[in-house]
Amino acid sequence: MTQAPIMRSVFASRCIVANCFEGLLFFLRIHFTKALFVIFLLIPCCLSAQVVTDNNASQNGVIQDIEEVMRLINEIRGKGCHCGDTYYPPVDALVWSEDLTKAADAHVRDMIVNGYFAHRSPDNKSPFSRVADITDSFTDIRENIARGQTSDIDVMMAWMESPGHCANIMQPQTTHVGLAVRTGEEISNSHGTTRPYWTMKLGKATREIDQKTPRAIAEVPENSKGDLTCLKLDQRAVLSILNEVRRKGEGCDGEVGSQGSPRFEINWNDALEEVAQNRAKILAKNSEEPGRGEDRELKRTWVNGDGLRMAHYVYEKSSFDFEDALSDWLSDPSACRRIMANSITAVAVAAAVKNDSEVENGTENTEAYWVFMFSIITPESMKDEIVSGLAGVNITVYGQANCGKTRRLHRELEDLDIKHDYMPYEGGGEREPNRERMHKAFMGADRRIGNRNSLPYVMIGNDLFAGFSSAAVLYNAIRTSE
Repeated sequence: MTQAPIMRSVFASRCIVANCFEGLLFFLRIHFTKALFVIFLLIPCCLSAQVVTDNNASQNGVIQDIEEVMRLINEIRGKGCHCGDTYYPPVDALVWSEDLTKAADAHVRDMIVNGYFAHRSPDNKSPFSRVADITDSFTDIRENIARGQTSDIDVMMAWMESPGHCANIMQPQTTHVGLAVRTGEEISNSHGTTRPYWTMKLGKATREIDQKTPRAIAEVPENSKGDLTCLKLDQRAVLSILNEVRRKGEGCDGEVGSQGSPRFEINWNDALEEVAQNRAKILAKNSEEPGRGEDRELKRTWVNGDGLRMAHYVYEKSSFDFEDALSDWLSDPSACRRIMANSITAVAVAAAVKNDSEVENGTENTEAYWVFMFSIITPESMKDEIVSGLAGVNITVYGQANCGKTRRLHRELEDLDIKHDYMPYEGGGEREPNRERMHKAFMGADRRIGNRNSLPYVMIGNDLFAGFSSAAVLYNAIRTSE
């Protein structure tokens, strides 16, 4: 995991000068140990309204973390920004386009191979004609190019400091965006250049299209052997689809309240993936039919890796399209509640089939066994980031003394040596000092985040986080809400 959400707060705050010092004070309150770094970034912004972002781009043509880059771009558009002397008010979010990305990548390659740096190519192709070579779905094409920047921090800063490039990003009629980056080292006939070349394509859709989330179709690996096969999955696509569903916060079987509130992001875990693959193969081997409704059983298994120890899973038999399996899970309240739970810290998805002639021939009617596996235990791989992110933060944990979730969070914070005040109270109708303090904190909170009907209550500064029962989900909630 990266510090990207923390940096996104910095990134967005630099667009509007009036918010700079407020952003600085909030960030220092939450992340005191990063003070020098933040001062270095934010003080100049309050004078010049510049922009930075975090490093998520891969220099191989395809942006690895599409979701992260999209959030960075859309936070700027959502807050409004000064481009030179012109202020652009908040505008609608953009949608990722694979077609615009292909056009952007083609231009990056062409500039490297033909040794130029310009919007119009030596053979007189324009930004619009390059998109038209791939699709007729867009009009009002705009293009930003850059070279030499080694991260999306650098390239976005360069574009937002340029009034023309900044204005391209802030156009209200624009609906979609694509982005590509390559280095000369990857491409033959690159004229010896090793610098990264960047191209961003922006356009207005001429018809209803949705390319933000790639499809997650499982595939049979080449030369699969044995009686059983684990299917190939695009982890990024699966995780993107899951987080999109969780962000929408839809209820399970018409439920509202806790199930209807937005959920925070979940992260892929390799240790869980290995166990999920083995479990999917066993289900396929035994041709086990999944229970549904009240018969849907939440399974438990042991995990030997990343400090997780134990995990739970639900499974389904469905087509090779992950979204079909997900739809089946979400239509079943029992499985839906597992997927939408805010207590999840890490997930993995796997699919397996029996090897037979139909599978080898790729018959569409073949069904796969899907496993959604999750853990509520904080992975070892997250702990250093959590400790660093919560260092110096003023944390107070409230909850009933016999509440298992409250005790678990308190013990985990203690084990991580994260300083916090623990304010348990006994049950019953009597008014107790800690219960009175919790009630006062609840009523006086500037924001109430999470399920306000669920303990523990955690005060971070003057914000109340409710129902987050592990250090990982609490940390995710804090950084996501900044």
